[in-house]
Amino acid sequence: DKNFKIIPNGRKLLIEPLNSDEEKRFLIFQHNPDLLNYNDKKIICTQKIEIKPNEKIKSISLFSIGDVENDENIFELFEVISQFSLEEINKVLNNAFVFTPDKTINDGIQWAKVNMCRVEHLYRTGLAFTNDPPQDIVVMRDLAWFVLGSDYVTPNVSHELLKFALKYGIHPDGKVTEYIHANEEKPKLYDYGLNINDDTPLLIWAIYHHANICNPNELSENYDKLKKIANYILTQLKDGLVFSSTDKTGVYGITGWRNIIENYNLSGYVTEINSECIFAIELMAKIANHLCNKNDATKYSNYVKIMRENFCSKLISEITGLPILNHDIEGIKHHDITGDLVFPLLFDVVDDEIKLKIAQKLTQPDIWTEYGARTVSKLEKNYDPEFGYQLMGGIWPNLTAWIGYAVRDFFPEKVYEALKNIYEIVESKNPSIFQNLVPGQFPERFNGENFKSRGMPLSPWMPPTYIWLAIEGLWGFKFDINTIEVKPSIPNNWKWLCIKNLPFRTCDIDAFIYNGKLYISGIENEKITFSINNSKENIIQIEKLYEDEIQVLGNGKIFYLLFKFPNKDGEYVFIASDEGFDGKLKINEKILNVNLATGDCALILLD
Repeated sequence: DKNFKIIPNGRKLLIEPLNSDEEKRFLIFQHNPDLLNYNDKKIICTQKIEIKPNEKIKSISLFSIGDVENDENIFELFEVISQFSLEEINKVLNNAFVFTPDKTINDGIQWAKVNMCRVEHLYRTGLAFTNDPPQDIVVMRDLAWFVLGSDYVTPNVSHELLKFALKYGIHPDGKVTEYIHANEEKPKLYDYGLNINDDTPLLIWAIYHHANICNPNELSENYDKLKKIANYILTQLKDGLVFSSTDKTGVYGITGWRNIIENYNLSGYVTEINSECIFAIELMAKIANHLCNKNDATKYSNYVKIMRENFCSKLISEITGLPILNHDIEGIKHHDITGDLVFPLLFDVVDDEIKLKIAQKLTQPDIWTEYGARTVSKLEKNYDPEFGYQLMGGIWPNLTAWIGYAVRDFFPEKVYEALKNIYEIVESKNPSIFQNLVPGQFPERFNGENFKSRGMPLSPWMPPTYIWLAIEGLWGFKFDINTIEVKPSIPNNWKWLCIKNLPFRTCDIDAFIYNGKLYISGIENEKITFSINNSKENIIQIEKLYEDEIQVLGNGKIFYLLFKFPNKDGEYVFIASDEGFDGKLKINEKILNVNLATGDCALILLD
């Protein structure tokens, strides 16, 4: 407990910590409180405010670390800071602005950006994010997943997160640690004594992903550190596969993302870890080849071949025909059907026949529900919708996103379902049924039977994962070192899909899909491959025009993109609406009457 000395001074309370050397705090009221009680541990403040119909009154109470010598203009300063904050969040909201015919998904994407900003903090050791606010614990697994979405919304934050991870999160031998405390002056490395974890390969993916989208030169800048991490993975091979040697339980005995299940062990040859490590080493082969390091490229490619062959010969169940959960340290195979089946599919380590079997299994009702994917099949004997933080049968939205993305080649509609199911519950018409929900925030986890929210009201890692699913799953963007693929997974009844201000290296991408064609600006045509419904379609290069002079007047939400075709006269505007729009679009001096039904769009040549 912390005790404080409270010193009243007009509308301000000065709060001095008694049993620590922390800075003073202050609490200041814009209007005098009607009732103010306090002691050395708590403050109770009551204000009575009368508001007439249609009247707006602002009453501000400010709390801050550090005293102020002169508080005469503190509320004016607050207004300046508040306005600056609004401008900054609007910049974030306009980045990677994905707009679809579905309002729920549109709302989810925008709220995901807000929630990302809420958990990006400047700690003593640098910019990072915690998986358990308000603590300073930074888990490397979650940091890596965070980067995959942050790259499209706050790429500068991604850059700092990776700098942070590379500086503080690597053991001397190259293993990526499980977590650190970001407010320690010299952060210690906490890894639960595991010889291998998922944090290690995932960090390689995050660095590769960030470099491809922001600056490929970072691959050469970080190559020695990447190589150190990759080589550590190779030291953990046993008979051609990555082997986890722990015989403990809980966090000390689980190699993988479901690591907080009590009295549970998941070690030996673990399918999740081997899938991630094969993928990471394959990325290292690509990076080495890109950097013209032929010896390393050959070395890593050879290891990938060996690991793939061993995966397919040792980790496929003769009972289910699917990848096993693990081959434990006692030599026993575990044929459990869990959400972890997603990893061989997500990381492309099995053949097409097994991929299809996995996709079919993961989308059956025993796993896939209207509220998201269960972590363990309902048909398994150890299924429990509540036990182990809902990791033995409950619903974790991040797993839903992974599955939606992974099965997209077989069941493209599942990308839409995943996005819809993950966010729709957040804005439920009757939130009390689900409990522990906050409008606009992505909950952490749910009971697998009654679907009640059982974790944090705001999952720190889910918002960027939602962004990742929207851009790489729904839109189907895939950025590689020298190529860009656009392979959307959209419902058949959608007429269009839009995106604005997608950060890509030194430019922004603006694009829309209309009548099966991709209209895109910001990148050269020859770098793009585009396919929809399994067939190659036209890519139409456009030039985005300045939209500063555009005004929208009317009812409803609208997306618009003003553009021209290269080397052609005439200006065009593409307009789309999720819930319908009736009004006018003022473009410079031109007035355009617009009337769109729900989910409709129009491509208009301006006179």
